[in-house]
Order: sequence, then C-alpha cells, then structure tokens
Amino acid sequence: MLLASAGFQALSNGTAVYVNGELEVAYRVPFHKVWEATQNAIADMQFKIVDARIRTETKALLFAEEVTGRSTTIAVTQRTPIVTKVTIRVGLIGDQSISRLIMDRIEAKMVDLDGDLVLPAVNVRPTSPAPTPPAAIEPAPPPAPPD
Repeated sequence: MLLASAGFQALSNGTAVYVNGELEVAYRVPFHKVWEATQNAIADMQFKIVDARIRTETKALLFAEEVTGRSTTIAVTQRTPIVTKVTIRVGLIGDQSISRLIMDRIEAKMVDLDGDLVLPAVNVRPTSPAPTPPAAIEPAPPPAPPD
C-alpha cells in the first residue's frame, strides 16, 4: 500500500491546480467511485460531515467542519463517464495544505476501493506552455594573429 500511495503522489504532481482558494483535480475515474472515496476520506480524517449528497446525476457536494468549526466544501463533478473533477475549499479563503491533504486521502481511498492505482487525468485548468530555452551561444572565434 505504501508503494501505491507513493506512486499516486508522484502522479498527482502537476495535475492539481490551486486557484483562488480552491484545489481542483480531475481523475480518470467514474463519478460514483470518486464520490465514495471522498466520503470515506473525510470520515477517516474525522471531519464532522454536515451534509453529503448527490445533487444531480453529475454533481455531489460534501460540507464538513474541522474541530475548530472551520468549514470544508468538496464538489465532485462528472465531466465524462470516466472523468470526474474534484474541487476542495477549506475555510473562507482556502487552505492549500489542508486541501492537498484531503486530496491525498481521497486518492488513497480510490486505490483502496479496488486495489488498482488510479491515474489522475489532465490539468483542470490550462497552464502556460513551458518557456523555450535560449539558443546556445557559440563562442566567438579567436582573434587573428598579428601580421
């Protein structure tokens, strides 16, 4: 299990985007599996679940609280039959470290569901292309010898 978790962490790097206080990640996993993993992860982390329900055929919301009363909202949204997006917001302005901890636990729970490593999908938001490296600078030829 440790190896699967380590592999999952490596695969997650670069696919999660933290913007405006929300952590977003997409998975190549059907909606209902991600929703089940989300509920199990929050329960394992001992958050108080205030409300958790499927709102429509393609969207579920989970509202939870930390022991301090700070709120956490997790939205699970089906994008295709096999791609599901998860959005996590902790507190009013967001908390990236706790959001990433929750994401890691959801991923671990997805591995637990059927024992297979689940690959995260592509970035939810487009990123700017990598900068082009500068062209190699050739050294100047040596000066000509004096006549």
